[in-house]
Amino acid sequence: MVSPRLTASGGFTIEVGCPGCGAEIALERDFRLASCRHCGSVLRVIMPDLPPAFTVRPKKTAHEVRFLLDRYCRDQEIRQSVGASPIQLIYIPYWKIDGVSLKTRRSLYEVDSGAEENSVEEQTEERELTTINLANFSTTVLAISADDSLPSSLGLRAEHLAMQPYLSARQDQTASYLHVTVPLSNAEAQAARAASVIGSLDAEGKQSNSTRLFHPRGSLIYFPYFVIDRIEHEGIRRFHIDAVTGRVVGSAILNEPTGEASPEVVATFGAVEVELHRCGNCGVDLPMSRSSVFQCHNCGRVVFLEEHPRLIREILAPRQTAKDTATAFPFWMIHARSNTYGTEDRFLIPAFEMRNAETTFRLIRRMSTAIDHIAYERAAEPLANAVPASRSIDAALTFIEIHWYRRSAESVVPTGAFKQSPPSSIQLIYIPFREDQYFFVDAVLGAVTFEKAGAAAPVG
Repeated sequence: MVSPRLTASGGFTIEVGCPGCGAEIALERDFRLASCRHCGSVLRVIMPDLPPAFTVRPKKTAHEVRFLLDRYCRDQEIRQSVGASPIQLIYIPYWKIDGVSLKTRRSLYEVDSGAEENSVEEQTEERELTTINLANFSTTVLAISADDSLPSSLGLRAEHLAMQPYLSARQDQTASYLHVTVPLSNAEAQAARAASVIGSLDAEGKQSNSTRLFHPRGSLIYFPYFVIDRIEHEGIRRFHIDAVTGRVVGSAILNEPTGEASPEVVATFGAVEVELHRCGNCGVDLPMSRSSVFQCHNCGRVVFLEEHPRLIREILAPRQTAKDTATAFPFWMIHARSNTYGTEDRFLIPAFEMRNAETTFRLIRRMSTAIDHIAYERAAEPLANAVPASRSIDAALTFIEIHWYRRSAESVVPTGAFKQSPPSSIQLIYIPFREDQYFFVDAVLGAVTFEKAGAAAPVG
């Protein structure tokens, strides 16, 4: 069995069973592939279309929790209880919402209006400065209606939790799993409000800032708590204790002892699955890589794990011959039309993950302009030194949506009028880049650069 582990990349870890030998393996949620340490099989991770659900294992026992609760009550000077109910383990659902936030900030500044030299009176002109930035966004929202005795969010720890896929057959029979009563749409709306609340704050009250959340993706986390009801003179006090850290997270006086109701279930979940990573044409094992695109070394077939009705399943590359030392970076080349502006543009979206959303957007602008000066054709053979194409088409389309919205925010066109049509074509093109001190420089034009540290995964 593989022990749960913290991830270095900021994503949480899940555990699934190997289809080859049945052994448990640990996967980072955003990883596409993993290798089984027991049978050596290369496995492909399949994330569901529906929001996936996960559970967190408790790390504290009931005995430890009772001791920690007694110490907490002494520290908080809570009266000694007359009696206490047995300790119960419950799993509380939280929605985890991930996305990209676009921040629009407007401020006023004064500049010299060009007064004459002999004038003794200074003349200034007030101008408006608009800055627009992108940032990755993540939050968790309580998926049930509850009082203040439960945390409304798991906070930053949600990015560093070891989890298992939620399966009815693997439920702890001694614990209770509360039903979801808050729909995902409500959680996404709450996340959008959380993203925008900072942007609405303005010290002077003269300018309106805004923050909009794009591409919200939901998943469900069942987090374990111990519940203890203690009989006090004021009534029954219910304590919720974090089953991972043992910390008392809240308490509340109940009017009368009530059993847990079973509210209507309003959420449907998908299951994370794994399958053997093999060529669908000849059955040979495909290479271990985070890429969503592979070329079988046995039959030469190109395998796309991505699905989209407008995807053209061939790989493009520049006609110019690049140096052997160059690294081939993948880009999704997408033709998309904006109904708002009535134009269709060609975008090059990095198909590799980058650490910073704003850095990604700048590279999109540069490459979308540079591609007009690059002659390309279908790649006749596998590309050497290729970086895995790990960014999904769905995530790439989000950046195009952000482009149009950002353009609207920078102009006089109201953002509410923004509309985008489905893309007309999607292809994958590899552009060679060479290393130059702290940067990667494109090896075709020598005009586009980005920092080496910008790539989310090591290159090479």
